[in-house]
Amino acid sequence: MEQSSAQTFLQLDATFVSGASRPFNWRRKQLQGMHDLIQQHTNDLVAAALKDNRLVRSEVLLELGSVLQSVKTELANIVKASKVSAKSATADVLGLFKQKQRVKDTKNPAGVILITPHWAFPFVTTLGTLVSAYAAGNVAALYIPPSTASAIADILSVLLPKYVDQLSFGILSASQLLKSHLHIIEALPSPSVSALKVGKDSSLSFDIPPAIAGALHGPSTVYVHQSSLSKPGSSARRNEARDIATAIVQSKLAFNGESPMAPWIAYFDDEVYDDIATELVKAVSFIGNGLQSATRAKEAESAKTLVDAVLKDGANALTSGPLYIVEDDVTKISKRNIPPGRVPFLLISRVQSPDTAIDRMQAMPRLSAFYLFTRSNKFRAYITENVYSAVTVTNSIPPSLLVNPLSHTTAIEPVLSRDQAIVSASAPAAMPMSGSDMEAKLLQAIKTAQIKRLDEGPGTRMDFFEQVKLVYRGVQFVTLVGFGLSAWGIYRKFSR
Repeated sequence: MEQSSAQTFLQLDATFVSGASRPFNWRRKQLQGMHDLIQQHTNDLVAAALKDNRLVRSEVLLELGSVLQSVKTELANIVKASKVSAKSATADVLGLFKQKQRVKDTKNPAGVILITPHWAFPFVTTLGTLVSAYAAGNVAALYIPPSTASAIADILSVLLPKYVDQLSFGILSASQLLKSHLHIIEALPSPSVSALKVGKDSSLSFDIPPAIAGALHGPSTVYVHQSSLSKPGSSARRNEARDIATAIVQSKLAFNGESPMAPWIAYFDDEVYDDIATELVKAVSFIGNGLQSATRAKEAESAKTLVDAVLKDGANALTSGPLYIVEDDVTKISKRNIPPGRVPFLLISRVQSPDTAIDRMQAMPRLSAFYLFTRSNKFRAYITENVYSAVTVTNSIPPSLLVNPLSHTTAIEPVLSRDQAIVSASAPAAMPMSGSDMEAKLLQAIKTAQIKRLDEGPGTRMDFFEQVKLVYRGVQFVTLVGFGLSAWGIYRKFSR
């Protein structure tokens, strides 16, 4: 008999309150169990996922490999966290006296974590997120939404109890949710991770806002610099253009185009634009045929309204399904209202200089990912210092970024754990906070406060007229030097 959501949440809350999930050895055991589950039942998991005909075997295997890597990383983090010790320090208390302290920075688990997976990433957003929750010392409820194949819930319900603590997780479907839970949980997007407060009456509330894929960042972007290709006419140039185009198209078609880390805007230098654009068209035809193009072409049709609106505004379509590639004007491209990562759609534009591309990207919200193709180390350093993103990658669009839509969501860590500083201080335990004597001491401390300084100028901006004056004086100086050198040259000529 299925448990109701009320029973599941109350049982999970009781497990967490008991402290069972806090010890580091418990966390390691759960992660080891997750590792064994995937290794010993890879075929069963893949078969369950492929009952959803939108999924592809190679992508499911990539997911499972990513979860195993996550287990390895989190196990190392657990070992590191278990060895954290207090550090001694001498604190200057308001400039009045010195105090010896021992400070230990640690993290506490949040409690009951609600995991809402995404159908295009059935295992990374279930098992992968569960790994992160266990590593932080939490328990978790997996809510499998109707958009995710029921076979995923079925296989996890059978396998998880054999490998992890049976009281540390719960699997819920829409039919098990109480009405009071339904309106809270169904409103959550997929994927998302939430920390829940569970009341004695099984009422639910969010401890902090949920972590949502792509919620804190803007779209992902590609920029191909002219140095990324060899000289025109060389035999290597075509292969280099093909490799870059393949990486871009694969990132857009992988995982049904659902990764928020996949680019949806691409800028190409004018010198390489035609080469890359030609290879993009070829890559869509070649790669699309190998990724169930019939299914994905149907999804591409859902973007037709968006495409038509852009085309009416002067853009030009290079391809249609399974991926729309649309040439657009550089002055309009960053203003398009296209949902990032969720539409089989790529806007491309030629730029006359790197600074044009930088200006356009700086005008956008902070990027989720920025993919830069260049062979110039000097230029790489220049542009990465001026383009801000959650992650920047040069000369690659790695599948490891695309496979987990929550991997670079900066809000996920505070959902799973809470920072805590434990300070052990020496005497005095207290000091008076008022009185003429204390006021005099505080005034003296303020007057005598000192900081280290470097001679870096005034640190204030000149106004416009001061800048004009400085430029004018510079021109005067250069002109006078020029006249002086000319006069010296004439004198030398006639004095010989």
